[in-house]
Amino acid sequence: MLDAAQRRASFRSMRAKNMDDLFGHVPQAGELPVDETNAPVSSGPIKHTPETVRALMLEILETARNAKTMPFTPRELQSHTGMYPYMAEWLEEGGEGERLLAEFRTEIARLKAQEDMAA
Repeated sequence: MLDAAQRRASFRSMRAKNMDDLFGHVPQAGELPVDETNAPVSSGPIKHTPETVRALMLEILETARNAKTMPFTPRELQSHTGMYPYMAEWLEEGGEGERLLAEFRTEIARLKAQEDMAA
């Protein structure tokens, strides 16, 4: 066991060697260095408004309308099917959200029926 003076001397020698970490890891050829100057910067969560929600709902609906076969992966379909009712709540005024939700459900049912016929 090292005494306090030996530990300090050992620590100083590690710092003097300019080691990357306490375990002496030295990056190998081909290993990507961490460049924090180019790290992605998060702008924080998206601030949704009725306009942004409407645009997203219409984009998803248009994708479904223009498709002859299911354009969504199972994961995307699950996400869209789960989130669409919540997005519709943002557009309660004038019943627009309910109308878009009904159209989305109709398109998904059409696409699923075509998948069943093809199988």
